[in-house]
Amino acid sequence: MRRPPNLKEANLVDPQLEQCTTAAKCYVYIGDEPIVVILDTGVTVSIITKRLDNHLVLRINKELKMVVVIATGAREQTLGKITK
Repeated sequence: MRRPPNLKEANLVDPQLEQCTTAAKCYVYIGDEPIVVILDTGVTVSIITKRLDNHLVLRINKELKMVVVIATGAREQTLGKITK
């Protein structure tokens, strides 16, 4: 199956739309710790940074070999999965 030549990648943002949209942010509590998060109801996976993982003292307890495309468009290898 081939993609039509005029179809854009799904992770590209139209520059004109980018000017009139904002990210929805809110506080989420993990334990007693308030964390500012960006809400995205269309995501396939939820990710956190290694820095936040270290701050919350969470433990990666499952190996996960997955590459995700982050908001900047960069591709990043995941470190693992936290299931608890």
